[in-house]
Amino acid sequence: MNDYIQAFNNGLNYLPDNCDLTDLYCRLTKGITDDDFSRLSQDPTKRLTWVYDHETLRSLLGMSHLEMLIHSGHTIEWIRHQLEGNKKFKLIIFSVPSDEVKLATWDNLFEILSIGYPEIDSNIWYRYSNQLKQMTFKEIDPEGIIVRNYYLGSTSDGHMHTNRFLSLKDQPTLLQVRAFLHHQIGLNELYGGDGKTITHLGDVVDKEYITINRPLNELKQCAILDLNPILP
Repeated sequence: MNDYIQAFNNGLNYLPDNCDLTDLYCRLTKGITDDDFSRLSQDPTKRLTWVYDHETLRSLLGMSHLEMLIHSGHTIEWIRHQLEGNKKFKLIIFSVPSDEVKLATWDNLFEILSIGYPEIDSNIWYRYSNQLKQMTFKEIDPEGIIVRNYYLGSTSDGHMHTNRFLSLKDQPTLLQVRAFLHHQIGLNELYGGDGKTITHLGDVVDKEYITINRPLNELKQCAILDLNPILP
């Protein structure tokens, strides 16, 4: 990890092949206060978080800080909006046992959802598994309700956070399940279920993984590196 940190801070765009980054993962995150950067995901209500593996970590060295954020699926407009809101971006590098990090396929997601949200009946995920895998996001939500409520925020009546999902009187519908996965877990409209990140330009890039969100002080190894994206 120290070799990577030194290369990053010195602006190098490569590491020697014999520099082993195996078992290291990374996450690009944002926040304002120090507390926002005290856990893998700034939002303490989110029990799962998205990360990349050592291959992506190595490839980031050849990119500008802006390119790193775009590569992870963000648009320049979104990045600009975050910066205008006084958000800062950072790269978290950490080490955890490989069995605690799952490639973000649908099947692995259902498994880790059962761990992260034990109070939700896991049969719900499997009841809709075929539809979630086979239907496009637009087919599930042709009216764009999920994305609209996402941008309205967690206080909107249609935002499917954990408490609202648990308080549903009837069995959740496919639309409600997909809304929960988008709003609470981060499976946005680009998620393909094959463990690959898809950018807003439609490019399929790196493998993406999911793990339990946890405080950084619980991690065996951890480093936080500042990002300073320069907008065009």
